[in-house]
Amino acid sequence: MFDDILEEIVFSPIEPKEYLYLPDNINVEMVGTPQMRKLAIFYSKSIDLKKPIIIFCHANAGISEHIFYMIEKMPNLILWDYSGTGRSSGSKPTITHAIEDLTSIMEWVQMKFQITTRDIILWGESLGSNLIWHCLSNINSNFWPKKIILLRPFDKLSCVLRHTKMVGKIWPLVKLTHDLNILPVYDKYNGKILIIGSENDETTPWKCCEKLHNRKPNNSELFDVGGYHNNLFVNFKLIENFV
Repeated sequence: MFDDILEEIVFSPIEPKEYLYLPDNINVEMVGTPQMRKLAIFYSKSIDLKKPIIIFCHANAGISEHIFYMIEKMPNLILWDYSGTGRSSGSKPTITHAIEDLTSIMEWVQMKFQITTRDIILWGESLGSNLIWHCLSNINSNFWPKKIILLRPFDKLSCVLRHTKMVGKIWPLVKLTHDLNILPVYDKYNGKILIIGSENDETTPWKCCEKLHNRKPNNSELFDVGGYHNNLFVNFKLIENFV
C-alpha cells in the first residue's frame, strides 16, 4: 500500500527500543496479531469498566513507556507500541503494519473487556490521529466508535511538509507517493470529534485543525491549548469532559 520513501519520512527518527521501569499500577500484555507480530499493550490495574475505554495511538517517534503518566491521569486509557517500536516485536515500524496493528488492538480490547467497537474511544496524536482513519476505512462504518479525539492532527502529509523546513528536500518525493489523505473516510464519520492543537505548533499547522473542524462544525469541537509540537499542553479535564 505504501512505498519505502513514505515509510522513511513518517517514521523518522525511530525511537530506540527501550525497557524502562514499569510502574506497579500498570499491566503489560503481549498480544499476537494475524500477521504474527507481538504487540505490547499497557493499561491500568484499576481500569473502570463503567466508563469508556480509550485507545491511544501515539505519534511517529514515541513509545508508550515515555507516557505512562497519561494512565495515571486517565486510568481507562490503553497505551500500545507500534510493531517495530518499544516492547512490540519487529525491527522497523511501517504504516501498513501500524494500521493492521490498531485493528488487532481494537479486537483485543473488545474481547478483554467485553465491549463493542462502538463503545471504544480512539485518541490519536499527530501521525496516530491520521492512522486512525486509515484503520477505520477497513471497518464497516456501522461499527465505528462513537467518539474520536484528535491531538495535533493533519489531514494530509503534504500539509505538514509545506509547514516545515523539510518541504524543500522531501516534497518532490512525496508527490510520487501516498499522501496519507484521511478526508474520504473523515467526511463519512458521523460521531463526535474533539480536535486539539496549537497555533504555535511548528510541525502540524493549526490550519489543519481548523480545516477538520470546519468540515464538521456540528459534531466537532476545536481547542487551541497552546504550546509546541513536542510539548503541547494536554488538558486532561478537557478530554474527560468530552469522554
